[in-house]
Amino acid sequence: FKSFFLVKAIRLQWHCMHWEKMFGRLHKTNSEIGNRELLRRMSMELAQLAANRGLSPKVETSGKGRPFIRVEGKYISLKHCVDLAVLAPEEYITRIYSFFECCPEVYVIASIYIVRMLNNDKLLQIAKRDVNRLLLASVVLALKWHVEEDCQLPNADYAKRGGIHALDLGQLEARLVKMLDWAIFVGPAEYANHQFLVMRSCFTQHILTSLTTSLNKKLSSIVKTQ
Repeated sequence: FKSFFLVKAIRLQWHCMHWEKMFGRLHKTNSEIGNRELLRRMSMELAQLAANRGLSPKVETSGKGRPFIRVEGKYISLKHCVDLAVLAPEEYITRIYSFFECCPEVYVIASIYIVRMLNNDKLLQIAKRDVNRLLLASVVLALKWHVEEDCQLPNADYAKRGGIHALDLGQLEARLVKMLDWAIFVGPAEYANHQFLVMRSCFTQHILTSLTTSLNKKLSSIVKTQ
Protein backbone atom coordinates (compact mmCIF):
# COMPACT_ATOMS: atom_id res chain seq x y z
CA PHE A 1 0.00 0.00 0.00
CA LYS A 2 2.80 2.42 0.95
CA SER A 3 4.79 1.48 -2.14
CA PHE A 4 1.75 2.31 -4.32
CA PHE A 5 1.64 5.89 -3.01
CA LEU A 6 5.42 6.18 -3.23
CA VAL A 7 5.40 5.23 -6.92
CA LYS A 8 2.56 7.67 -7.57
CA ALA A 9 4.44 10.48 -5.80
CA ILE A 10 7.64 9.76 -7.76
CA ARG A 11 5.73 9.88 -11.05
CA LEU A 12 4.17 13.21 -10.14
CA GLN A 13 7.53 14.57 -9.01
CA TRP A 14 9.23 13.58 -12.26
CA HIS A 15 6.38 15.00 -14.33
CA CYS A 16 6.46 18.37 -12.53
CA MET A 17 10.25 18.68 -12.50
CA HIS A 18 10.22 18.09 -16.25
CA TRP A 19 7.79 20.95 -16.86
CA GLU A 20 9.52 23.26 -14.39
CA LYS A 21 12.80 22.98 -16.26
CA MET A 22 11.16 23.80 -19.58
CA PHE A 23 8.92 26.71 -18.61
CA GLY A 24 8.86 29.87 -16.54
CA ARG A 25 7.03 31.09 -13.48
CA LEU A 26 3.60 32.30 -12.52
CA HIS A 27 2.90 36.00 -12.80
CA LYS A 28 3.73 37.58 -9.44
CA THR A 29 4.09 41.23 -10.35
CA ASN A 30 1.46 43.86 -9.60
CA SER A 31 -0.38 41.37 -7.40
CA GLU A 32 -3.22 42.23 -5.07
CA ILE A 33 -3.19 40.89 -1.53
CA GLY A 34 -6.97 40.42 -1.65
CA ASN A 35 -6.56 37.78 -4.35
CA ARG A 36 -5.18 35.35 -1.76
CA GLU A 37 -8.53 35.30 -0.01
CA LEU A 38 -10.36 35.18 -3.35
CA LEU A 39 -8.37 32.11 -4.36
CA ARG A 40 -9.00 30.42 -1.02
CA ARG A 41 -12.71 31.20 -1.15
CA MET A 42 -13.13 30.05 -4.75
CA SER A 43 -11.41 26.73 -4.05
CA MET A 44 -13.80 26.19 -1.15
CA GLU A 45 -16.82 27.17 -3.25
CA LEU A 46 -15.79 24.70 -5.95
CA ALA A 47 -15.70 21.93 -3.33
CA GLN A 48 -19.09 23.10 -2.05
CA LEU A 49 -20.52 23.07 -5.57
CA ALA A 50 -19.45 19.46 -6.05
CA ALA A 51 -20.73 18.48 -2.59
CA ASN A 52 -24.15 19.96 -3.32
CA ARG A 53 -24.53 18.54 -6.84
CA GLY A 54 -22.57 15.31 -6.60
CA LEU A 55 -20.98 13.85 -9.73
CA SER A 56 -20.84 16.20 -12.68
CA PRO A 57 -22.70 15.36 -15.91
CA LYS A 58 -21.14 12.99 -18.43
CA VAL A 59 -19.13 14.91 -21.01
CA GLU A 60 -19.84 13.97 -24.62
CA THR A 61 -18.21 15.08 -27.85
CA SER A 62 -20.02 16.62 -30.81
CA GLY A 63 -19.34 15.76 -34.45
CA LYS A 64 -17.05 18.79 -34.60
CA GLY A 65 -15.02 17.53 -31.64
CA ARG A 66 -16.37 20.04 -29.12
CA PRO A 67 -17.16 18.72 -25.60
CA PHE A 68 -20.71 19.23 -24.35
CA ILE A 69 -22.98 18.15 -21.50
CA ARG A 70 -26.73 17.62 -21.15
CA VAL A 71 -28.43 19.38 -18.25
CA GLU A 72 -32.20 18.98 -17.87
CA GLY A 73 -32.58 18.21 -21.55
CA LYS A 74 -30.46 21.16 -22.66
CA TYR A 75 -27.15 20.92 -24.49
CA ILE A 76 -24.33 23.03 -23.04
CA SER A 77 -21.16 23.21 -25.13
CA LEU A 78 -17.72 24.03 -23.79
CA LYS A 79 -17.07 27.68 -24.60
CA HIS A 80 -13.85 28.61 -26.34
CA CYS A 81 -11.60 30.59 -24.01
CA VAL A 82 -8.81 32.85 -25.28
CA ASP A 83 -7.67 34.09 -21.86
CA LEU A 84 -8.65 32.71 -18.44
CA ALA A 85 -8.22 36.16 -16.92
CA VAL A 86 -11.38 37.41 -18.62
CA LEU A 87 -13.55 34.79 -16.88
CA ALA A 88 -14.94 35.59 -13.44
CA PRO A 89 -13.76 32.98 -10.90
CA GLU A 90 -17.41 32.19 -10.07
CA GLU A 91 -18.00 31.35 -13.74
CA TYR A 92 -14.76 29.41 -14.00
CA ILE A 93 -15.43 27.03 -11.11
CA THR A 94 -18.75 26.14 -12.75
CA ARG A 95 -16.86 25.39 -15.96
CA ILE A 96 -14.42 23.12 -14.12
CA TYR A 97 -17.17 21.29 -12.25
CA SER A 98 -19.28 20.81 -15.39
CA PHE A 99 -16.57 19.48 -17.72
CA PHE A 100 -13.98 17.68 -15.57
CA GLU A 101 -16.13 14.69 -14.52
CA CYS A 102 -14.44 14.53 -11.11
CA CYS A 103 -15.80 13.04 -7.92
CA PRO A 104 -16.40 15.51 -5.03
CA GLU A 105 -13.34 14.19 -3.18
CA VAL A 106 -11.02 15.64 -5.85
CA TYR A 107 -12.28 19.17 -5.20
CA VAL A 108 -11.79 18.82 -1.44
CA ILE A 109 -8.18 17.75 -2.02
CA ALA A 110 -7.68 20.61 -4.49
CA SER A 111 -8.93 23.06 -1.86
CA ILE A 112 -6.50 21.58 0.67
CA TYR A 113 -3.66 22.17 -1.79
CA ILE A 114 -4.63 25.83 -2.18
CA VAL A 115 -4.74 26.31 1.60
CA ARG A 116 -1.35 24.61 1.99
CA MET A 117 0.19 26.77 -0.70
CA LEU A 118 -1.03 29.98 0.91
CA ASN A 119 0.03 28.84 4.40
CA ASN A 120 3.50 27.88 3.15
CA ASP A 121 4.20 31.45 2.07
CA LYS A 122 2.30 34.11 4.03
CA LEU A 123 3.83 36.83 1.86
CA LEU A 124 3.00 35.21 -1.48
CA GLN A 125 0.99 37.64 -3.59
CA ILE A 126 -1.42 36.26 -6.17
CA ALA A 127 -2.06 38.21 -9.36
CA LYS A 128 -5.72 38.35 -10.31
CA ARG A 129 -4.98 36.71 -13.66
CA ASP A 130 -3.55 33.68 -11.80
CA VAL A 131 -6.59 32.91 -9.61
CA ASN A 132 -8.28 30.77 -12.28
CA ARG A 133 -4.97 29.25 -13.35
CA LEU A 134 -4.17 28.08 -9.83
CA LEU A 135 -7.68 26.71 -9.37
CA LEU A 136 -7.19 24.65 -12.52
CA ALA A 137 -3.73 23.45 -11.49
CA SER A 138 -4.96 22.40 -8.03
CA VAL A 139 -7.80 20.33 -9.50
CA VAL A 140 -5.59 18.60 -12.08
CA LEU A 141 -2.96 17.84 -9.44
CA ALA A 142 -5.62 16.52 -7.05
CA LEU A 143 -7.20 14.21 -9.60
CA LYS A 144 -3.79 12.88 -10.63
CA TRP A 145 -3.16 12.02 -7.00
CA HIS A 146 -6.62 10.65 -6.17
CA VAL A 147 -7.86 9.08 -9.41
CA GLU A 148 -6.39 5.87 -10.83
CA GLU A 149 -4.08 6.59 -13.75
CA ASP A 150 -6.07 4.47 -16.22
CA CYS A 151 -9.18 6.54 -15.39
CA GLN A 152 -7.52 9.88 -16.10
CA LEU A 153 -7.74 11.85 -19.33
CA PRO A 154 -4.69 13.06 -21.28
CA ASN A 155 -3.30 16.39 -20.11
CA ALA A 156 -4.33 17.92 -23.44
CA ASP A 157 -7.99 17.17 -22.65
CA TYR A 158 -7.81 18.75 -19.20
CA ALA A 159 -6.06 21.76 -20.71
CA LYS A 160 -8.73 22.14 -23.39
CA ARG A 161 -11.54 21.93 -20.85
CA GLY A 162 -9.69 24.34 -18.59
CA GLY A 163 -9.21 26.83 -21.41
CA ILE A 164 -5.41 26.85 -21.74
CA HIS A 165 -2.67 25.14 -23.76
CA ALA A 166 -1.33 21.79 -22.58
CA LEU A 167 2.18 23.26 -22.19
CA ASP A 168 0.83 26.00 -19.91
CA LEU A 169 -0.96 23.41 -17.78
CA GLY A 170 2.27 21.47 -17.32
CA GLN A 171 3.98 24.68 -16.22
CA LEU A 172 1.23 25.43 -13.71
CA GLU A 173 1.39 21.95 -12.21
CA ALA A 174 5.16 22.24 -11.79
CA ARG A 175 4.94 25.62 -10.06
CA LEU A 176 2.13 24.52 -7.76
CA VAL A 177 3.97 21.38 -6.66
CA LYS A 178 7.05 23.46 -5.87
CA MET A 179 4.99 25.97 -3.86
CA LEU A 180 3.56 22.99 -1.95
CA ASP A 181 7.12 21.85 -1.16
CA TRP A 182 6.16 18.53 -2.79
CA ALA A 183 3.63 17.88 0.00
CA ILE A 184 0.88 16.34 -2.12
CA PHE A 185 -0.21 13.54 0.23
CA VAL A 186 -3.46 14.19 2.09
CA GLY A 187 -4.11 12.04 5.15
CA PRO A 188 -7.55 10.86 6.33
CA ALA A 189 -7.67 13.26 9.32
CA GLU A 190 -6.79 16.33 7.26
CA TYR A 191 -9.24 15.35 4.56
CA ALA A 192 -12.06 14.76 7.04
CA ASN A 193 -11.43 18.10 8.74
CA HIS A 194 -11.48 20.03 5.47
CA GLN A 195 -14.52 18.13 4.25
CA PHE A 196 -16.29 19.12 7.47
CA LEU A 197 -15.51 22.78 6.75
CA VAL A 198 -16.92 22.38 3.26
CA MET A 199 -20.12 20.73 4.48
CA ARG A 200 -20.55 23.28 7.25
CA SER A 201 -20.28 26.08 4.71
CA CYS A 202 -22.82 24.30 2.50
CA PHE A 203 -25.24 24.01 5.42
CA THR A 204 -24.77 27.66 6.40
CA GLN A 205 -25.34 28.77 2.82
CA HIS A 206 -28.48 26.63 2.62
CA ILE A 207 -29.87 28.19 5.81
CA LEU A 208 -29.13 31.72 4.59
CA THR A 209 -30.76 31.01 1.23
CA SER A 210 -33.85 29.56 2.91
CA LEU A 211 -34.16 32.53 5.28
CA THR A 212 -33.73 35.01 2.42
CA THR A 213 -36.36 33.25 0.32
CA SER A 214 -38.80 33.13 3.25
CA LEU A 215 -38.21 36.79 4.06
CA ASN A 216 -38.74 37.84 0.45
CA LYS A 217 -42.02 35.94 0.32
CA LYS A 218 -43.24 37.62 3.49
CA LEU A 219 -42.23 41.07 2.25
CA SER A 220 -43.94 40.38 -1.05
CA SER A 221 -47.19 39.35 0.69
CA ILE A 222 -47.07 42.46 2.90
CA VAL A 223 -46.69 44.70 -0.16
CA LYS A 224 -49.62 43.02 -1.89
CA THR A 225 -51.95 43.50 1.12
CA GLN A 226 -51.21 47.22 1.35
